[in-house]
Amino acid sequence: MSNRNKIFIVTEYIGLNHNSTAYYWAKIALYLNKYYELIVICPKNSHTESFFHEHQLSVYYVKDLGFDKNKLVSRVLGQLKYAWSFNRHILKFISKDDIVFTGTNPIISLFFTALVKKVKTFKWIMICHDIFPDNLIPSGVMRFGAKYKFVNTVFSLFYRTPDIITPIGRDMAIKLQQKGVIQEKIVVVPNWADHNKITMTAKRENQIIQNLNWQENLIFCFFGNIGRLQGISNLLSAIALVKSESSRFLFIGSGAEEQLVKNFVASVGKNNSHYYGELQLKDNNIGLNCGDIALVTLEEGMYGLGVPSKAYFSMAADKPILLVGDKGSELELLINEHNVGWFCESGNPEVLAESIDRISESWLTANSRIYPRKLMIDHFSEEQSLKQYKSLVDKLFEK
Repeated sequence: MSNRNKIFIVTEYIGLNHNSTAYYWAKIALYLNKYYELIVICPKNSHTESFFHEHQLSVYYVKDLGFDKNKLVSRVLGQLKYAWSFNRHILKFISKDDIVFTGTNPIISLFFTALVKKVKTFKWIMICHDIFPDNLIPSGVMRFGAKYKFVNTVFSLFYRTPDIITPIGRDMAIKLQQKGVIQEKIVVVPNWADHNKITMTAKRENQIIQNLNWQENLIFCFFGNIGRLQGISNLLSAIALVKSESSRFLFIGSGAEEQLVKNFVASVGKNNSHYYGELQLKDNNIGLNCGDIALVTLEEGMYGLGVPSKAYFSMAADKPILLVGDKGSELELLINEHNVGWFCESGNPEVLAESIDRISESWLTANSRIYPRKLMIDHFSEEQSLKQYKSLVDKLFEK
């Protein structure tokens, strides 16, 4: 290996056909590899092996643990093992002039990387996809109190350690400042979608819609992780109150709350709702072209804690967004600034049902429809975000 300065990407996921986190890291790695000597540290599994076989990037593998993320004990133990494996490699291979590029997951690894940085004094860029322990509050795993204050105090110190931290939303940037991260270290870099890979097809030609015989209906499509933080109960309660007879609700994906959706569809929503199941990432275009309107929902209290990447993919497919979330969140700001959809605050199914009925009624008027693809290309293209990451790397190497 050469003596040139290097970039080490350390990630639990990487690959173009796994999940959205893996997809973004794969795109970042492929882009930066054009300009620098880049090495990836990641688990060895079928997804990563396939990616590195195809793209010939340098990689140091750690053992893939394959733990159950829906079980707390298994998840904590798995994260501890990954954190040790990742940082053992950082300690072994990285010099003080190199750059370490990580995300915020596994979160326990943040603790070890902050300690190793004290020893090796490397430069560190961290993409902030979520904020711990705040993200445990909406799911009920943790409550505000003495335990939260202690954990928050400890992890706030670690969030201040990277040289640059890049949240994916402006609301997340505010949260980081509240944790004591100085503004000069914070650079917002939004998620994106590769519009060149997202093809648009007519709803009538979509095989899922044809099988459901929903060609004449207005379809609200929830496509993605059906998890505890997605506000699924609120959404289902609203659908049960919708009066529009022409509207339909399609769920594509999997997650901790998928059984809730299945039970709802089998009983209350059997006349206007359908649970399709999971699609592979390579079949994204099928899912993105299913609906007329993309449902992007979050649990109440998720302000500053995450920005669903599926919003950008839906915009690239020219689908307007019905966002259910907190006021002031990144996507709510986006909708207000660029008119790419509608917003409804979380936690009020009656208001959401009324919003759906209004949208359903106005959809019949062609001049009321929204087409966000051009806006996404102009403001949230892959090239723009990747260039931002490169400029930050350049800045650190210049230092």
